[in-house]
Amino acid sequence: MAEAKRARTAAAALQITITYSNGNWKCNPPNPKAGARVDNGGQVNFHCSQQGGCRVYTDPPDAFANEVNGYEQLNQGDNTYTCAVPDVYVYYCVSDPQSSCTPSKTKATGGYSIQVGTPTMEDEGHRK
Repeated sequence: MAEAKRARTAAAALQITITYSNGNWKCNPPNPKAGARVDNGGQVNFHCSQQGGCRVYTDPPDAFANEVNGYEQLNQGDNTYTCAVPDVYVYYCVSDPQSSCTPSKTKATGGYSIQVGTPTMEDEGHRK
């Protein structure tokens, strides 16, 4: 008897690890398909391994509670934020602490994404 395939579900909290190597930032999990899903109002914990921290720029620019200027300034270690916008894909990018970047909707152009709640189908095509 074949085992039923498990549905991918969101959780109340999401852990994302941010590393820096050879001049490049890397986030894991990178997107909803790889597990970057969280419930509406859930928390995202970014663990930044880089000494000096980093910045995470988001689209929408108010994706997290108390977010200012479209980004969060992360310290080295754990940084926990509460999702402020329900049922969206949050696209984000990572930069050095004093730099900026523009969130992209595809990983191929440097973007990462988080699924918050259950976004509408019109956003589905942007998820990569």
